[in-house]
Amino acid sequence: MKQNKKIAITGEIGSGKSLVRKILEEQGEMCFDCDEINRELLKDNEYISGISQIFPDAVINDKLNKNILKNIIYNSEKERTKLNLYAHPRIKIKLMEKLKDVNDSRVFVEVPLLNQTDFVNIFDEIWVIYSDEMLKLKRLLDRDRVSKDVIIAQMKTQNSNYNFNIKTIFIENNCSIEELKHKIYNLLK
Repeated sequence: MKQNKKIAITGEIGSGKSLVRKILEEQGEMCFDCDEINRELLKDNEYISGISQIFPDAVINDKLNKNILKNIIYNSEKERTKLNLYAHPRIKIKLMEKLKDVNDSRVFVEVPLLNQTDFVNIFDEIWVIYSDEMLKLKRLLDRDRVSKDVIIAQMKTQNSNYNFNIKTIFIENNCSIEELKHKIYNLLK
């Protein structure tokens, strides 16, 4: 198996990480998404059982109530840390399993909270997607169909420190999709 270049796609909520991943997939690039890995884990009874041990009110009849969990973690740094300490290592294990089977020369991984995990050591390069606060807020209001207060609370939980010790490329996404595609295509050359 040949060694591949592993590139993380990260940035704050609403910045356009998933859009960048989709552009890359359209170009035939191998991509993974840590949120998708978490969704896979949420179908695992053992994983849900572990969450119920930490957040018993958020698991009802062996099913996670995401709204209850969000309310808990967006209102308490301590509770959010508990969830991250439980979820991140399990997501990382699943990600590593997926990466070991990749034979492409490079692989991209969308990692929403890269700067809040120990995932950094997996990667050779990081792409940080960023946008203006008001544009992120508008995107999230359009996408999530929840109140502005909920989105602002969610945005406040994110750490905006993207100082990594490996090659980091910052990609501004205050532009049209076509302009963003052009930026991504140039980076792929």
